Amino acid sequence: MRRIPAAEVVPGDVIQVAAGDRVPADARVVEAASPAVNEVVLTGESRSAGKRMCP
Repeated sequence: MRRIPAAEVVPGDVIQVAAGDRVPADARVVEAASPAVNEVVLTGESRSAGKRMCP
């Protein structure tokens, strides 16, 4: 695994993210454990919103 700048990520790349990382809007989640999203910019809510994976 290696770190690269976000500007160098292209469609088809597989990325690994950790809590607190920013994720590109067009990224596709393949696997997640307890996914949650901070939607403060979109909704004004101060707490993270839990998410569920779709098949």
